[in-house]
Amino acid sequence: MHKPVGSLRTHVVNAPVPDDVRAALAHVGWCAASAQPINTLPAARRAVYRVELVTQRIIKARRLDDEPTAHQLCTLRAALPAAFAPVLARHGRVLLEAWIDGDDVRERPLDDPLVRRAGGLMAELHAITPALPRAVYPLESIVHWWTDAARVLEALHAAGLLETRVWRALGAALQRLVPSVRRVGLMHTDFCGDNMVVDAQGGLHVIDTERLTIGEQGFDLARTWYRWPMPAAYWQQFLAAYAARGGTIDCAPAQVYWRLLALASAVLIRLRQGGDAHAPLDRLRALVAEVG
Repeated sequence: MHKPVGSLRTHVVNAPVPDDVRAALAHVGWCAASAQPINTLPAARRAVYRVELVTQRIIKARRLDDEPTAHQLCTLRAALPAAFAPVLARHGRVLLEAWIDGDDVRERPLDDPLVRRAGGLMAELHAITPALPRAVYPLESIVHWWTDAARVLEALHAAGLLETRVWRALGAALQRLVPSVRRVGLMHTDFCGDNMVVDAQGGLHVIDTERLTIGEQGFDLARTWYRWPMPAAYWQQFLAAYAARGGTIDCAPAQVYWRLLALASAVLIRLRQGGDAHAPLDRLRALVAEVG
């Protein structure tokens, strides 16, 4: 179940209610009986809490980097479909969110209905017209992504962790496969089973949207391909449901381009967090070998 105790998702201890969370609750007339921190990936100034109110209602409190970030995320999330855990209120840099109880998708066997529902949900997300101006997403950011990732991969190459032939083939592939059409819009950036639960009635819910932004939707699909490995037949069902609900699927070369970029970015993220980058590196080598 999507509960703190005993879940692989979280490790929880009782803790005092943080002042900013208490202030956010007071802003809407609520009072906390307890708050339990939920461990997530390290991020400066960010934190997530499972909060039990004195009424015994459970909610989630999410602290973001600063108030503008919280305001922007709250604005983007306002248009999300009902299957995405809603924001109940915002105060300062704290969001108060619905707590969705259910089974972690990553702990369940995949089946056809779940995969198709997930593909449809991603299409619904991508169909939303962002509420924020296009200017929040610079057109040159795709170049920045690759340039940033390339520095890390070049360093890995210099350190002997990435073979010269792979590095050269990767650069050639990215130049050859760069998409001619860009699809800029709302993107989740971490749409995968890790961030979903199935409730008692069988409904699928997305419970974590803190990285929702405006960006390249081809990259968003590639991130799901990377973050949610599934058999090819299920992935094709995911894409078919995505297309049936209005999602646009890039041509094959563009899909490979975004996957290469997603893997390179994953290496960069792992290294920045001090983690092990061997898994995305191995998948990057395999994909480079496949495309030649």
